[in-house]
Amino acid sequence: MRIATEILIGKYRDSVFALSFCICKDREDADDVVQEVFVKYHFSGKEFESERHIRSWLCKVAVNLSRNRVKCFWRSHKESIEEYKKTLSFGTEEDGELFSAVMSLPRKYRTALHLHYFEGYSVKEISKMLGISESNAKARLSRGRKALKSII
Repeated sequence: MRIATEILIGKYRDSVFALSFCICKDREDADDVVQEVFVKYHFSGKEFESERHIRSWLCKVAVNLSRNRVKCFWRSHKESIEEYKKTLSFGTEEDGELFSAVMSLPRKYRTALHLHYFEGYSVKEISKMLGISESNAKARLSRGRKALKSII
């Protein structure tokens, strides 16, 4: 199964961006990752089982590219989370506080929580995407919730 790249961009751009931003903590890097993800899809020629499989592949590629970008030596001058937060609109003040709390968590917890609560992936799917065991994925979710609870 193959779906046109333009259709996938329309459907999943925001999800890929949010996931990438969760890891990179930088809008420009997340935008770059989004572009790279869809370029990789466009030129991959890979056949997929279903749209869910495509979505999972997009997320896995986004996680890997985001991790690589974070490791990059040239990440010195970047916009702070607080500056980026000012450009977002939240429904309530509590939503803004929740965003800040989640972004203050270590990357491994932030990523697992985002995949589970915002993207709707199961523990098994998260473990495959992140290349970790299911028990490790459960532990990251549990520890992330606990850390988030202590912050809030």
